[in-house]
Amino acid sequence: MATSNATKKMEKKPERSLKPTKKQLYTILSVAFVLILFFTLKEKILNIFNTFLERTAPTIAELSTIPKGVGLAPITIQWRISDYGAGLEDVVIRLYQKNEKHDLLKTKLNGANNQDIELVIDREKSGIRAGEIELEISAYDKSFWFNRAEKRYKFSVDFNKPHINIISTQHNAVLGGSQLAFYEARDENLSISGVKIGNRTFQGYPAKFLDPAFENSKNLFACIYAIDINSDPKTVTPRLFAEDSVGNTTSANFNNKTSPARYASLRYQLNKDFMIGTLDKLAKANKDSLSLLDDQINWDDSSDNTLSAKFKLLNDALREMDRDKIRAVIRNKGHMDKLWDDTFNRPLGSARSEFGHTINYFYNGIPAGSSKQTGYQLISPDLYADGIRALNRGIVHDIISLETYGLTVIIDHGMGIYSIYANLSKANVSIGQRIDALDQVGVMGTSGLAPQKIAQIELWVQSIPVNPREWWDPRWYQAHILDKITNTKKQLGIPVASRY
Repeated sequence: MATSNATKKMEKKPERSLKPTKKQLYTILSVAFVLILFFTLKEKILNIFNTFLERTAPTIAELSTIPKGVGLAPITIQWRISDYGAGLEDVVIRLYQKNEKHDLLKTKLNGANNQDIELVIDREKSGIRAGEIELEISAYDKSFWFNRAEKRYKFSVDFNKPHINIISTQHNAVLGGSQLAFYEARDENLSISGVKIGNRTFQGYPAKFLDPAFENSKNLFACIYAIDINSDPKTVTPRLFAEDSVGNTTSANFNNKTSPARYASLRYQLNKDFMIGTLDKLAKANKDSLSLLDDQINWDDSSDNTLSAKFKLLNDALREMDRDKIRAVIRNKGHMDKLWDDTFNRPLGSARSEFGHTINYFYNGIPAGSSKQTGYQLISPDLYADGIRALNRGIVHDIISLETYGLTVIIDHGMGIYSIYANLSKANVSIGQRIDALDQVGVMGTSGLAPQKIAQIELWVQSIPVNPREWWDPRWYQAHILDKITNTKKQLGIPVASRY
């Protein structure tokens, strides 16, 4: 028995087969197929998974300036809605006023990545009333979470135009000259008023800043406006205007007579040292911007014809660019109150050219263009060595360096009046400094496009150079400024002080 049992123990068990069963084979192939499919489509699968479950909201960007409010004229607002994940589902724009809600727009976007939306709010179609409104724009994406972006805007609604009427009676101007107009403007939300001539706007100021006697005349305004010397007197048509805080505007004609003015013509010979020195250096420094205006000039050529062409381009285009920079510096940034004391002071010294002169330039007999003088160009200040004096009381508005004007000091005299002192070698004042008439502003020099040691002095009414001769002429100042103030006081029943 023992032997039999031992024999049984020593017998080998049958070996298991290594060949996979059909079930195992099917499982292996299925797993392999899934793995191959996963790694093949991994990016697409992950992308679908990520976009479907993404939590990033769409973006809403304004494409247009948001209006100040809603007035009589329709307003338009434009947005760009974007979502580069799941894509955009829809956009909804609603308007709320008091307890009312209005759906102004609802658009399906069907998974687009971006879409431009335009909304026009029209008084008649929207049904809104005067008061306050709130505008809400919402954008939803196509993700599982329907991520939402939202922007809200509050607007005032005003359907009343400002009222405006002229008070002063006579406005007799000449080309290049200035005028003062008194007018009344009424509106609870008045934003700006004044005089418009073509595309030029001259802002009006409360009349109390011109004369304290108008303190109680809260609707009375004074506007000093200018007639561009390059205008056609037959087409100059100044108009009063007023605009409220939401953009409602009104305008009115008033009596204005503009007469032509006669100015002399001068002939200037440009010297060689200036042309091959100051001019050529300035031209090459600005050739990139100037080449856009004239691509025929060889900036490395110093022949007489080319130098003459360079001077013409710089004196025309570059000088006008400088004037635009001055306009940007002073635009709506000056003092509202009158800082000057009566008539201005005439610049001391000898004038090389005066306001309005047509200057014809030549170089070695070759015409080099012509231009209108917009100020006074001094070549000798006489009594004060090289010192340049302030024309009147004011505050130093800015000190800037320009291409043709060179080192320039700008003095604010209030109510839109500025004096400009250019081509200086040195400024003796600082920004914000209060100065009196005849204080030294700076030292004449050769900066900018100065053909010799000079100082260019100009008087500006807001955005326009004007004839300063009017402002230092006591008779003109009496008739066009002081008498108008007196007559306006009489019209409004304000006591007028006796001259004696």
